[in-house]
Amino acid sequence: MKSTATFSVQQTKLFLLTALQTIFLFCFLFSHTNQSYAQGCPTAGSLSGAQLICAGSLTNFSSTVTGGTWSSTNTSVATVSAAGVVSGVAGGTATITYTIAGTGSCSDAVATRTITVNPAVVVSAVPTQVINSGGVTNAITFASTVSGTTFNWSNSNTSVLPIAAGSGNIASFTAFNAGLAPIFSTVTVTGSALINGITCSSAPVNFDIVVNPVAQVDLPSDRTVCGGATVPAINFVSPNTGGTVTYLWSNSNTAIGLAASGTGNIAAFTASNSTTSAITATITVVATFTNGGVTNTSTSKSFVITVLPRPTVSAVSNQNLCVGATATINFSGTLTGTTYAWTNSNTAIGLAASGTGNISFVAANATADQISSTLTVTPSATVSGLACAGAPINFTITINPVGHDANVGLLYFGGSHKDHLCKWLS
Repeated sequence: MKSTATFSVQQTKLFLLTALQTIFLFCFLFSHTNQSYAQGCPTAGSLSGAQLICAGSLTNFSSTVTGGTWSSTNTSVATVSAAGVVSGVAGGTATITYTIAGTGSCSDAVATRTITVNPAVVVSAVPTQVINSGGVTNAITFASTVSGTTFNWSNSNTSVLPIAAGSGNIASFTAFNAGLAPIFSTVTVTGSALINGITCSSAPVNFDIVVNPVAQVDLPSDRTVCGGATVPAINFVSPNTGGTVTYLWSNSNTAIGLAASGTGNIAAFTASNSTTSAITATITVVATFTNGGVTNTSTSKSFVITVLPRPTVSAVSNQNLCVGATATINFSGTLTGTTYAWTNSNTAIGLAASGTGNISFVAANATADQISSTLTVTPSATVSGLACAGAPINFTITINPVGHDANVGLLYFGGSHKDHLCKWLS
């Protein structure tokens, strides 16, 4: 009896141990062969990041699980980078999706987060203003795409706009430019608006205010010329730069040989004076400066052109002389003190090739025919310290040869030409 009871206890212990071992082995095998069921499928985690931004601004989205990819359901409203940086594009709402790729029999894990993008604040363009020095600007009223926008601006040049920075609209003001070239200020304006509880700001907008200088022209010097002389071109000069300068001039006395008025520079012209005294003309010039379609005119500047009287020589009749005759030719003109320089084209007539003053000589002709010479006389005089030359004149001197006609007892030139008879001299 005792041994039988002992055996039964031992058997029971062995049975229980075997059962436990079997259960443990089953659990071990189950956990390893069905690991995916023990661990579960992947998740995309929880997303975080600001859900309200302004168009043109950024925010960072993140997940509690790494290794996923980002996408946006509406890229016209918001885009998202591979790193989860969300960019606001335009007003509206978009859904940002974070995806963890599934493996095996697991589907992709997806997490989403919405984002609202406030509309962009866009400041309307402001046109450039160009004014003349001493002029008044137009008032500048800013506008934007969002009502209730406030505007802040800065100014690059307080010589134009005397305030370096400000807010709101810019009232009209008077601007000055004491220089020779245009000056300008670049004004930069930024708009901001409270939209859905956050402040959104615009991109900066720049515009210029330009102030032109006062037009100027340098004063030409007075000039004195002889009548008949060429007056060199008169080129006007302005110290202004940075624009276009034009000139308008007028002439008080057209008797000097210059038109009554004109534009631009004065071309070279021949001075005229038909009197025996000096004549003058006052030339008045104004400059016009143009830049940006805006012009202003300088104060006038005047200078004087004096034209001295031109020496003259009175006309001399052509001379027809017999050989051996003494010729005297006296010159005269309108100006006292005029001197007369002459040239002779043929010295065979008995006269030197050139000389000054009146002419007196004995006519010569060593040929059997007429000979002639052209004399050119040029008057000159010193007038108001200037040596002035007059217009030359020409005349001819003809010397007749000696011939014999027994019938009339006279000698004549040219043998058979009897229109000028010369007496025999021997």
